Amino acid sequence: MNTLDLRTATLDDMVFEGRNKAYGAFILRRLYHQHLARASATAIILSLLFISSPLIIRWLFPPVVEAAELMVLPPTAIEPMQVPVFEPKKEVAPPVAQVRPIVRPPAQDIATQVVKDELVKPEIVKPTVTDVGPITDIETIAGSTGKPGTGTGTGAGTGSGKTDSGTTKSATPPAPFITAEVMPQFVGGNEALMKYMQKHLKYPPLALRNNIEGKVFISFTVQADGSIADVQVLKGLGFGTDEEAIRVVKSMPSWVPGQQNKRSVAVRYNMPITFRYD
Repeated sequence: MNTLDLRTATLDDMVFEGRNKAYGAFILRRLYHQHLARASATAIILSLLFISSPLIIRWLFPPVVEAAELMVLPPTAIEPMQVPVFEPKKEVAPPVAQVRPIVRPPAQDIATQVVKDELVKPEIVKPTVTDVGPITDIETIAGSTGKPGTGTGTGAGTGSGKTDSGTTKSATPPAPFITAEVMPQFVGGNEALMKYMQKHLKYPPLALRNNIEGKVFISFTVQADGSIADVQVLKGLGFGTDEEAIRVVKSMPSWVPGQQNKRSVAVRYNMPITFRYD
């Protein structure tokens, strides 16, 4: 009779179905898997113990490490640091640059004459002054003529009376003309005058430091011989500009004198001089 249940039967049950299971082969086959599992576990444990044995020995018996000898350094003397002393810098004023002033000639009614470039710089020659004779008005003061007195004494040297036979004359310079038929002119015209002023006029350092700019109105007389005289400041700026304007005007060469009735006459002339820096 077959008592094997296939739903729960193992391979050993099927192999030993109907055979003698008591002699030991059946039991050995049934215990084979248990023995295999125990052997595998034992092999794994022994392998782990073998691999980890150095670590276990090192943990149980750690090596003795000798410490290095301590190095004793010589004492170092620390010197205090010197604090630097900074001296304040002295501000040096920048040098005052020489700025050439701009001179604007006075406006005149003289028509502008266009010439070639080579004639722009005319040579300054001394003007020819025509001798037209004295034109000054001489104020003459006539003295009274004395009459001989009558002597009353006798002999020598006792008579009285005097005789004035001469005349006393005193001359005063004539007043310059304010306007004339032909006004005086700088030799070479206004353009030459402007170049002369730009070349010789210097900006006073005091006026430059104080930012002074403007016009200085100068009045002077162009004599009948072209010379410059009686230079005056009508309206100044101060700070050395007035003195500089007077100096340059006095050092100008002779002008072409003005004329009145075809005669050279002294003419009063006004001229503004502009001090301006850019």
